[in-house]
Amino acid sequence: ERISFDTIVEFSNSLFVLRSRRSIHRTGEHLLLRGAFELVGEEGSNASGLLLLCSPKVQNFDTMKKLGITMGDIPLHDATRDLTLLAEHYTTEQRLLQNLEVMSERVKAEKQRNDEILFS
Repeated sequence: ERISFDTIVEFSNSLFVLRSRRSIHRTGEHLLLRGAFELVGEEGSNASGLLLLCSPKVQNFDTMKKLGITMGDIPLHDATRDLTLLAEHYTTEQRLLQNLEVMSERVKAEKQRNDEILFS
């Protein structure tokens, strides 16, 4: 869908999310950019152009890897860095917790077998 210059100017104080038309590297993933348009032009005159100040919108390291994005591609001041690290930390903790539960069940089963052997 095409958006006119005037429409962007009208919503220049809004947050925009732009999606690439084509998927990246045959992964099916589309690059999402989140940011705001700033009006540019001669001081005191009407805007003659737009500047998009944006960051890639990613959820986790897997998405970053598929898109070919590194942490260095995300601005230092952007909360995306912290949110991505937090999401990755949470995902890792969930995996470790699941592994711990599986191992705990295995230990209980082994202990029960040992008790059966010792006390039979």
